[in-house]
Amino acid sequence: MAVTALDFPHTVGVLDAPPVDEVGGVRYVHLLRDEIPSSEPWDAYLDAYATALAPVVAAEDPDLIHVHSGNRGYEAALVALAVGRALDLPVVYEVRGFFESLWSSDTAWAEQAEVYRRRHAQEARCMREAAAVVTLSESMKDDIVGRGIPAEHVHVVPNGVDPTVFVPRERDDELTARLGLEDRFVFGYVSNLDHYREGQELLVDAAVELRRRGVPATALIVGDGNRRELLEAHAREVGAGDAVHFTGKVPHTEVGDYYAQLDVFVIPRIDERAARLVTPLKPYEAMALSVPLVVSDLPALREITGDGERGETFTTGDARSLADVLQRLHEDPERRARHAATAREWVVTERDWARNGERYGAIYSSVLTPSS
Repeated sequence: MAVTALDFPHTVGVLDAPPVDEVGGVRYVHLLRDEIPSSEPWDAYLDAYATALAPVVAAEDPDLIHVHSGNRGYEAALVALAVGRALDLPVVYEVRGFFESLWSSDTAWAEQAEVYRRRHAQEARCMREAAAVVTLSESMKDDIVGRGIPAEHVHVVPNGVDPTVFVPRERDDELTARLGLEDRFVFGYVSNLDHYREGQELLVDAAVELRRRGVPATALIVGDGNRRELLEAHAREVGAGDAVHFTGKVPHTEVGDYYAQLDVFVIPRIDERAARLVTPLKPYEAMALSVPLVVSDLPALREITGDGERGETFTTGDARSLADVLQRLHEDPERRARHAATAREWVVTERDWARNGERYGAIYSSVLTPSS
């Protein structure tokens, strides 16, 4: 059984959601209130959340509670820990990101404010009180251990993909023509365009630089979000023209066809704390689809590419460095093919969601039957 956050999915506009859903054989319980207060102090919301959750958990009578990071990070963990104490149940806390630095888009100040220090302390408290902490990467584990959490208390269960769903496919020529990508070296990005951390401006700048060098390259940016207009304005300012193509939102069922348009998938994240530490999901999709990978030279992303075996890195924030790597790959299709094959093999072996079930089984067993 899974339980969603208090008032979800009403909070995202799905007002006809039933109290209980079943998806893929999993029962989802929604904690829905008749009315959502127009203004509610955060502590009152958390209290209401715990009050609604406790009887649901008690009725289910599980062996443990597994909770993951919420919209602010620690809030769902606070609720789960309170319910766990009340019902004498261990809690496993899955830390999916470091949200304490995301309150501001100003990276120079985000980690210097009181709100950052308080959130950081609250996260550490939740990690200490959990029976076990799970996180997505070794770089994230290192940060958590640096907060004073014992290393043996922290487990890595990485993001993954279903390699039977993300299967390499041929490029759709009709879509290629519709996008105007015939005879182009296409690099790009598939995701939402909501966060400055992702650094998509660099894709625009690298495309312009490659065209200046005579490389027939186009940056294909697939997705939508609140930064799309800013990115399109940036493309106009630098005179990108048809060197950049924004698709906007595409149907989920067609995403694989857009991946197949790419000769190279790029993760251009900027040098920011969460970007340095948190591994994204999208690279694994690209790797499973045998699309070669290029990433910013950041610890979390190097963890994905290995020592250059599964992909390549460029100097973070440097469009010319990105253009250098892309030009080299454009001129060496065999190198691209080697990266693609190695990456696909690694994802199938190491990042299949089914493997994560085994990893979680071992963690749960260690929590429920601790060694003496």
